[in-house]
Amino acid sequence: MSLKLIDNFEEKGFYLISDYHFFHNNVLGYCNRPFKNIEEMNKQLHQNWCDTISEDDICIFLGDFAFCGKAKAKEIWDSLPGRKYFIGGNHDKQHIKKNTYSELVTNDINTIVEISYQGYKILLNHFPPKFKKELPDGQLYMFGHIHNNREIKEKNCFNVSCEVIDYKPIHISEILAKIKEQNLKLSENYK
Repeated sequence: MSLKLIDNFEEKGFYLISDYHFFHNNVLGYCNRPFKNIEEMNKQLHQNWCDTISEDDICIFLGDFAFCGKAKAKEIWDSLPGRKYFIGGNHDKQHIKKNTYSELVTNDINTIVEISYQGYKILLNHFPPKFKKELPDGQLYMFGHIHNNREIKEKNCFNVSCEVIDYKPIHISEILAKIKEQNLKLSENYK
C-alpha cells in the first residue's frame, strides 16, 4: 500500500513514534518505564507529544496507542496537535473495528505502508521486519512493537517504540542519522 502525505516533506516537520500504550498498567513493568503510575505516564506522554509536534507537523503513529474505551482513546488522539496518521498495532484491533481514529491509514495491521522522503523509500509497519536479507540501498523500514526488548541487527531498519526514543516523537532527520550510525556499527561487527 502506498501513502502520499504531502508533496514536500522538507518544508514540514515529519515525525514517527509508536507504542504509547495509554492506560496500560502492565507496560510500566514490562518495559521498565520510568513513571510512578499510569496517570503520570499518560500525562508525560501527552506532554512530550505536545512539546514536540506543532499544528503544521506531520506525525505517523505506528500502533499500540491506548488501552481504554473508544471515547477516551479518541479524546486523547484528537487532543494531540499536528497532522496525524495512524497505522494500527496488535493492541489496536478494537479501535480499528470501531473506527476510533479518523486518520487510520489501513484497517489491516499487517499492511506495510510505503512513503517517499528525500529519495528514500520508507516502509512503515507496527511489526519488526520479517525478511532475512538486507534492504536495498535507498529503502528503509521503520517499526515499533518490540519496545526496548530487542537490539536491532538489521541494516536500514529503525525501531520507533517510544521507550527507545525518549518517549517523544522523533524527527525523520534524526532517524536517518541514527540509521547511518547503526549501519556502520553493524558493518564493523560483521568484519
